[in-house]
Amino acid sequence: MQPSPRKLLWEIYDASTFLIVDNADIDFERFVRDRRLIGSALHHLLVIGEACRTLRDNFPDTAAQIPELNAAIGMRNIIAHEYSDVDYQLVWQTIDQKLETLRDRVLKIYQETA
Repeated sequence: MQPSPRKLLWEIYDASTFLIVDNADIDFERFVRDRRLIGSALHHLLVIGEACRTLRDNFPDTAAQIPELNAAIGMRNIIAHEYSDVDYQLVWQTIDQKLETLRDRVLKIYQETA
């Protein structure tokens, strides 16, 4: 069964929010020393990337409203298929500097499709 675009948008919003809140009070050095934080981050980025991929493949009009979509899918692909090449600095920068924009954009689209 194919999920609705609203469900996918909510998954992106929820996973993004979790990562932003969970990593709010830490720095990169603590992040890379904590395997649980890394594992959680990779899991949630996989969820975001997979939801973005499903949006792109099944709901292209919705996906077109998310400029960060291809980057999220690309990160998901690296985490899922080239896990030994994951760049933790890039993961951290994504959480620290980019997820808030994605989260806010996705929430706006979600609210507009109510």
